[in-house]
Amino acid sequence: MKSRTLAASMVLLVGLAVLGSAEAYADVIYTYTGRDFTTADPPYTLADRVTGYFTLSQPLGDGLQNATITPLSFSFSDGVQTITNLSANVFAHFQNIYTDGSGMPTAVFINITADSGNIEVRTPNGDSAELFTGEPLPHASSSAGGTFVVSTVPEPASAAMFGAGLLGLVLLHRQRKIFRS
Repeated sequence: MKSRTLAASMVLLVGLAVLGSAEAYADVIYTYTGRDFTTADPPYTLADRVTGYFTLSQPLGDGLQNATITPLSFSFSDGVQTITNLSANVFAHFQNIYTDGSGMPTAVFINITADSGNIEVRTPNGDSAELFTGEPLPHASSSAGGTFVVSTVPEPASAAMFGAGLLGLVLLHRQRKIFRS
């Protein structure tokens, strides 16, 4: 009986240690979907739009005003080109970030430049618009008003905690077999 209690206590302690560690917190992904282009030079079409995401190690704060962030990773596409943090000679600005009371972006200025071209997101800030260009032309743009969705990446700590619990159950089962023999 004591060994069963000891094993259960060890599983609980390992689980609490994993939950309390910094690795237990998940990365946060902000996914952006813009409106269809309202003006477009070929190869862009009016059916194209900008989509993309950026990943942070923790959520944006509530009520941010004019913040600058440095994402862990990002990828944005304008329907013709895709620029990621791994693109050649990439230069990215994520600034003028505003959030509402729940940490959801309400305004952003994202400018990403790479060898392949430029993608810019300005939303919504009054009369500003999304503008996506190759270098120097063609270009395409749309009115502001894209949307953000926030999600989290499952953290490795959950798998570690599950594994520790499973190991504890196996140990309990083996101890029961030994004591029954």
